[in-house]
Amino acid sequence: MKLIKFYTQTCGPCKVMKPIIDKLIQNHPEIEYQEVDCTEGVPDEWIQTVRNVPTIIIIKDNAPNEKAVGIKTYEYLESLL
Repeated sequence: MKLIKFYTQTCGPCKVMKPIIDKLIQNHPEIEYQEVDCTEGVPDEWIQTVRNVPTIIIIKDNAPNEKAVGIKTYEYLESLL
């Protein structure tokens, strides 16, 4: 399972989500984690999927499985795993 966080350095909601994501990753070491800084724009391969930040995408079985946009609680994100 892989969790990808799309964010920008100046995004207020992204800053709120940082400790929530950090806790999730710490409590679930089986998750591969990747951050994508979208300050210069969303990478081409995600342009159709990511419209706003923060966006969290959870990939299971090599395919995007869940998506969360905006501020979410730890419990909500954990329920997506």
